[in-house]
Order: sequence, then C-alpha cells, then structure tokens
Amino acid sequence: MNYQLVKQVRENSPLRKSFIDLAVKTFDLSFEEWYQQGYWTDAYIPYAFVERNKVIANASANIIDLRWQGEPRRYIQIGTVMTEPDHRNKGLAGQLIHHILQDWQQEADAFFLFANPTTVDFYPKFGFTRSEEHQIYYAGFPASR
Repeated sequence: MNYQLVKQVRENSPLRKSFIDLAVKTFDLSFEEWYQQGYWTDAYIPYAFVERNKVIANASANIIDLRWQGEPRRYIQIGTVMTEPDHRNKGLAGQLIHHILQDWQQEADAFFLFANPTTVDFYPKFGFTRSEEHQIYYAGFPASR
C-alpha cells in the first residue's frame, strides 16, 4: 500500500474525524471535546499515515516548553501511538516514531512517553529505556469551575 505521511490533521475535518475515530476505537478516548474547546493547539502534532483520506496509523508529538532550574527546556512527549487493526504488524507506528525523532532531535532536550504493559517492550528499539515514574502533586485549592 502507498501511505501518505500527514503531520497535521487538526484543520482537515475528514482527517481529524478519522483520527478521533481511531483514538476512540483504540483507547476509548475522544479528542472531540478537547478540539471543540480549543485545547488542541500547535503543540500537539499528530504524525499520521493516511490512506484514502483515512488515518490508519498515528504517533503524536506533544511539545512541552518549560523552564527547569532557570533554563528553558523543550521536551517532546510521544503519545497516541495507534494503528488500525487491518494495518498492524507492518512497522507503521515505528516509522512514525522515527519521523518524530528525526524532526525534533535538534530542537528537543529530551523525548519521553508513557507505555502500558502491553507495549513497553516495543519502545527500546527507538532508544527508550524504562524509568521509575514519579507523581508530584500540589495539595492546594481545587480549581473553580
């Protein structure tokens, strides 16, 4: 098959719908409300393989700019890695991850991702290693609605 690499689906209504449908099918997670409320910004970049105007595989780059110890840092979180069942085991997700790593390696201070137990062994081939997860929270006042 001949897949087209698309690096942005947000402003393309049919591709955005297809992306959202695949996320619902894969993770039971809809991006529709997030999009409708304006939270889907340029900092979230889906890298998608498209066939016949349908997203069939995706890996997204989430750009996180912050300051660490007074210095600006850019971290790239790779997420929403998903493939249509009929297109799995063809290396598509891996190709998309390689595209993200290539595109951002000069600009990123680090890459990270969160892997579930069924996918944790997939990522070391891209240079990722397991790390202890830390949870930090602020026990302040809850946000008002």
